[in-house]
Order: sequence, then C-alpha cells, then structure tokens
Amino acid sequence: MDWAAKGGVPLCGFISPGEREVERRLKALPRARWIKAVPYGLPPRYDPSVEDLSHLAAHRELILSAFDPAEFAPFKVTRAGCLAMNDRLVEIANESTGLRPESQV
Repeated sequence: MDWAAKGGVPLCGFISPGEREVERRLKALPRARWIKAVPYGLPPRYDPSVEDLSHLAAHRELILSAFDPAEFAPFKVTRAGCLAMNDRLVEIANESTGLRPESQV
C-alpha cells in the first residue's frame, strides 16, 4: 500500500478475495488511484455501480476492458476471460515499464 500511497497506480482485476481486499484498502487511502480491469466486454451504454461511479467521478479509478462484448459477454466472469485479462495486464505493465517478454529480448 505504501507504493500506492506514494502515487503508484495498481492495475488489477480485483476479482479474487485477496485482490478485493487490496481494492478495499486502496479506497481507504485518500489520494490513491487504481485501474480496474474487467475480464469481459462492456456494453455500449455501460453504467458502473454507484460505488465505482463515485471513484470514477473523483478521478481515482479507471475501468478498462479490452474485450468485445460479442466475444466475452458483458458481466460474465469466466476462466478464459480472466486468463486473457491477466495476459493483457502483463502486456500493459511491461509496456509502461519498457520491459519486453523474454521471447522478444
């Protein structure tokens, strides 16, 4: 949490119980910001939850989906969606830090 309190921006799905606890703690930090990725497509007129909406409006949270809703049904969490989401999060993290997968080094 120190990293987030100092301005680091966690990127996570916040799906597992441990990840949900991290999200809960982030929300308790006054200036913390985070990126929540979802393992499914979002509908064109996505309406976030009231809780997410307040954090979005405060510019503390960003919700990302890299999935086509036709391929990954909105709001349906599947193992395939979670694995694909995790792979994409690793790609984003590597790009942001300048790291490349070992196969590209």
